[in-house]
Amino acid sequence: MFGISLPELFVIFAVALIVFGPEKLPEIARNFGKLMADLKRSSDSVRREFYNSVYKPAEDSKDGLSLVTRELRGIKQDLLSELKREPTAPPPIPLEKPVATDQPTPPKDETPTT
Repeated sequence: MFGISLPELFVIFAVALIVFGPEKLPEIARNFGKLMADLKRSSDSVRREFYNSVYKPAEDSKDGLSLVTRELRGIKQDLLSELKREPTAPPPIPLEKPVATDQPTPPKDETPTT
């Protein structure tokens, strides 16, 4: 428990028996037991308070972040499906004849050839 082996416990018990006597030893052991129980209850209370003040808010914020992450993934999937979707309008039909324009064609340079 505290790094004390069984022979060491016997030595401590023998010294306590000699120092305090057999009449006082049960009362001292009872008080020591009560002290240890109070210490354990106090440490459990502190541990519980720490958990409630640190881990509970962290779990709540984690839940909120996972909800936002799920929504963002849904938006991403919607955008990707829009980009991959085929256009609904038919492609333009190519013209077989060139279209006449109102602009005059530039005159050809007529230079004499020699």
